[in-house]
Amino acid sequence: MIFTVAVVAAAVFQGDTMADQDFSYQSSFCTLRYPKGWTLRESKGKTEAYTQVHVFGERNKDLGFGPSITLTVYPKKDKGGVYASAQALADHAVQAAHGLSSFKLESRSTVKLPFGIDALRCVMTYVLRLPIYQVNAKDVLLKEETYYFEKGDDIYVLSYKNTDVDFAAQESLFLDTLESFKLS
Repeated sequence: MIFTVAVVAAAVFQGDTMADQDFSYQSSFCTLRYPKGWTLRESKGKTEAYTQVHVFGERNKDLGFGPSITLTVYPKKDKGGVYASAQALADHAVQAAHGLSSFKLESRSTVKLPFGIDALRCVMTYVLRLPIYQVNAKDVLLKEETYYFEKGDDIYVLSYKNTDVDFAAQESLFLDTLESFKLS
């Protein structure tokens, strides 16, 4: 996969819901908007083929953790990837998450995304000790909402993660990002 990226401060305002979102991400495979003031980082897999865009919100200083929106694109197995389908990747992710403390799969359903593609939506909670590697770490319930879908030779994973306490308060930012998502 050829990966070309431009991050543009665009001052985009489309109604009240997008007022806090004024940064755009563009690549050879998609465009999306993400919340104002959040930090974007890109990476590529070192041992597994994937491209990832990770957008971080403000971190809670006491927990060393903050909200995040992540887009990961994997090639399908017949193109050098590990997974044959979005379903196989979702099954693996849910199975791996079972090892996390207090794991609970809240929901798993097929949904139609705003751009017309069917996706598998999984919502899960689990406990992590935060801040990580700190003596004063405490158990914190995290919540994650993830969409698994395919287009062509690629599998896409778009997710939002936050503390359970703050999840609902910032979920609209993720839903606005999902609404803005366009495949190339």
